[in-house]
Amino acid sequence: MNTLPGIDLSDPGYLRHCLRPDCTESFNIVYQMTSEYGGSPVEGWHMVRMFSGLYLCPRHSLRVATGDHVPSWIWDASHDQVLGVRCACEWEWRPGRPATNGEHREQWAGQLVRVDP
Repeated sequence: MNTLPGIDLSDPGYLRHCLRPDCTESFNIVYQMTSEYGGSPVEGWHMVRMFSGLYLCPRHSLRVATGDHVPSWIWDASHDQVLGVRCACEWEWRPGRPATNGEHREQWAGQLVRVDP
């Protein structure tokens, strides 16, 4: 592996982990950002853009990449607020209170574990 001047590739801050709570896979984001590495170490990872650039590993990304489990916001335009999160598989979570992006992400990722173990 080549080295990049001034970049400590062992820094854990560069690691990106699979979004699923039951998965331990990770990759180094520097590999994706640097053409010097050719992209092969991160091949198959899928960014879930709705959740601020979080990723699913190759083993867990297929059903999202094919559209079976794509998340979207449940939006109340009249009050300009998010009511919850839904999935293309018709699952949804509406907490009935303001919730954080992290809570929505955890609920959606949790349902992925339940429907695609």
